[in-house]
Amino acid sequence: MRACIQQPYQLSKQSGAALAETFVVLMIFFAMAGGAIQMAYLYQAKSHMGYVAFLAARQGAIRGSSLKAMEAGIRAGMLPMISKPIADGGAPQTSLTGTWWATAKADIEDELEENIELTILNPVAEAFNDFGGPEHCLATDDYAANAVCIPIDNLAGRRPGRGRTSNLNPQEATLLRVRVKYGVPLVVPVIGPIIAEFLSLNSFTLSDFDRKMLESESQSDQGLLFPQPRIAVEGVATIRMQTPPQLTSANISLAELRRLVH
Repeated sequence: MRACIQQPYQLSKQSGAALAETFVVLMIFFAMAGGAIQMAYLYQAKSHMGYVAFLAARQGAIRGSSLKAMEAGIRAGMLPMISKPIADGGAPQTSLTGTWWATAKADIEDELEENIELTILNPVAEAFNDFGGPEHCLATDDYAANAVCIPIDNLAGRRPGRGRTSNLNPQEATLLRVRVKYGVPLVVPVIGPIIAEFLSLNSFTLSDFDRKMLESESQSDQGLLFPQPRIAVEGVATIRMQTPPQLTSANISLAELRRLVH
């Protein structure tokens, strides 16, 4: 009877290959899933910024393109995007009183100061030299002292010729076009910083605000393992002025507008 001799177990060259392949596949899967989640969040923020820009433009249209009025519209639009429900006595609190409202207002003020940019794309600053004057401003608190305003009355009867420096006619000069930019935090770990690093490679094509957002980190990243850089998304809205527009620091020049377009 032949004795059964048990051969010692020897590791083959393929040992552990399945584990390594599984690890690689899982890394790719989680990267794709994280990227999809982050892009969906950015798309939602981009869609919402159009609404924020509309609220800002609507306030500006009825209040002489006052920056204070348009910032009030931005605050109203950003409230559901920035504020978070907090627990008060064990239950989430979202009423417009108490701790939640105070915290929400503080968060929005911080974002408005650091991570939101308001720009008036139309009328350009040169339009106020072509058509404006202090006599066209209204006697309300929305207008600054010695403000220069463009008239909105009798537009159909005004000469349709274009201004010498703005290249706008009187009807076009009374259209308020507002752009609002917001630095959205990249909240997905690992994927967010990779996206920001990739975009920073072409930072020479970005605006100063866009570069600032890429280089900044969300205040909520304190104590987290991964930083949360930001990406600027924007919304644009156009509304016919219902009150005479006034020249503000947010009105860009025609040269700056052409650089944005090209």
